[in-house]
Amino acid sequence: SDYGNPVGAGWYNAGDSAYFHVDSISDVSTTERFVFSSWVATGTDGYSGSEANPFVVMNHPVTESAIWQHEFYLQISSVPDSLLLFDKNGWNPADSVLQIIAPEDLLWKEKIKYQFDHWTLDGVISDENPVTVRMDSARVLLAIYRTDSVLVTISGNFDNLPVYIDDVRYLLPYQEFWQYQSEHTIGVDSVVAEEDSGTRFLFANWDDGGERYHQLRADSVLNPIVQFQRQFYLSVTTKPVNLWDFYQSGWYDDGDSVKISEAPEIILQNTDTLRFENWLVDGIAVAGNPIFIFMDSSHSAVAQYDYWLTISGLISDRRGVPVADVFVRLTGDCVDSVFSNENGFFCFYELAAGTYVVSPQADWGFFEPDEREIILSTASDENINFVAIDTVKPFAEVVFPNGGEKFYAGDVDTLRWKASDNRKVDSLCFDISLDNGLHWQNLGGTKVGFTESTGDFVWQVPDSAIETGLIKLTVIDLDSNVNEDVSDASFRIIRHSDVEDATGKELPAQFQLGQNYPNPFNNSTVIPFQLPQSDHIIVEIYNFRGQRIAKIIDGNLQAGSHEIRWNGCDERGNVVSSGIYFYRIKSAKGKVATRKLLLMK
Repeated sequence: SDYGNPVGAGWYNAGDSAYFHVDSISDVSTTERFVFSSWVATGTDGYSGSEANPFVVMNHPVTESAIWQHEFYLQISSVPDSLLLFDKNGWNPADSVLQIIAPEDLLWKEKIKYQFDHWTLDGVISDENPVTVRMDSARVLLAIYRTDSVLVTISGNFDNLPVYIDDVRYLLPYQEFWQYQSEHTIGVDSVVAEEDSGTRFLFANWDDGGERYHQLRADSVLNPIVQFQRQFYLSVTTKPVNLWDFYQSGWYDDGDSVKISEAPEIILQNTDTLRFENWLVDGIAVAGNPIFIFMDSSHSAVAQYDYWLTISGLISDRRGVPVADVFVRLTGDCVDSVFSNENGFFCFYELAAGTYVVSPQADWGFFEPDEREIILSTASDENINFVAIDTVKPFAEVVFPNGGEKFYAGDVDTLRWKASDNRKVDSLCFDISLDNGLHWQNLGGTKVGFTESTGDFVWQVPDSAIETGLIKLTVIDLDSNVNEDVSDASFRIIRHSDVEDATGKELPAQFQLGQNYPNPFNNSTVIPFQLPQSDHIIVEIYNFRGQRIAKIIDGNLQAGSHEIRWNGCDERGNVVSSGIYFYRIKSAKGKVATRKLLLMK
């Protein structure tokens, strides 16, 4: 063998087994080699075959010759590197002729597509494909590919938003191959609003620093990213609609916290008064006023208002005379209480639609009917009347004469009396007995209309001399309840010629309560009233539940016109909330009047 370091040649005893071998490859250089092919034997019983390490039995002389294949290395690669593999790359027999073909279809590597351009064989360009290679030496073959197109991926921080490539609309994320070195215009809308929703997206920036619409050159793999600012719409309204304009309605950035301005507690609309109930956010009741909304989606905030309805009426007796100071109780969907005023009028304000029961109450009698059930609906008011039936007898007292007095027959004299009633005394009747109460004669009477009083009655002393005279006072109230009083002891009548007139008259007290001004008011308001005569006056403020919250005067005042200011604070100096309040004036002489005022912050 010319190659492969042959081992095994020499003398052997007849019949011995002679092992021999060569290396399977014998390198001449890194690009040239000889590869063992087979053994060819000369002589009897020699070995011929391809086994590299055979043996023979030595019964005769044997010559074994190694046959070698001459090979050269063919290096086949691509530009760019590792774009593809060729099966002929490596060792090939010397003088063999090879046909090597490069794929002409586009090849894709690392987001780039390549197109076959030409071959270079040992540095010589060849446009043939396939290219012919004769292996008469080591050869170097390069498949040269040029860049055909690059992958362009356009993405954003939100998917499914439109992006425009040369004015053609696509949706993010966009991914296409662009021809290498081609130029295109990319862009997005400045505002993208989702259809029928409260969400929109505002263009913020491109990460490559480009304008909203700008040029891109496909000179490499591109991945521009567009940033949008997501916004959600906040709708702030009222129910019923258009009661108040909340300026917070509009678009807000994702994650913003929005403070909704405080909804007014009371809104006056035409002749209606509406009261704030609560906020509804996306149909769910939310406590508080004002409220905060976190903008993680579109939201709807509705300030709910209910109509402030009224139930009012009159309380009078059987003859239609108004009955004042009757306690009137309201139960049902709301609990409240008021007093009838001097005109018998009562009113419950600020009521929502619902079912209520109105019942007047007094310890001096009963009412017809004893109660009324009222069903209030939206924007409706109710007026109801009650008839007061007094069951308490009036008070009667003969003050003079009351025993031991002396009168002169035929004189004109004066009787003094006291009378009172829980409501009003209707009339007085005076009788005289000359026989210690066995028989009575009417002296006359008078029609009055007071609650409590002391008075005089002018009478003519009978022209008789007696020792057992009595006076009887009969008092009748507005509901015909009767009570009597008789002198505690008898008086005398004697004859006398002189007559002395002694009469007197006291006027009843009257006053007037005016409407406060301004009304509605914010910080303070003035309450006017008039007193025809000096009196002890109490002025108090009540809320709509009938609870006293402030006493602004309690003292003696001279006759005349007066004004007093209320600063909107309770008895502890705390500013009260917006709403309807009542101011009530009461005199020591039993006069009472009530009016309504409205405080709006």
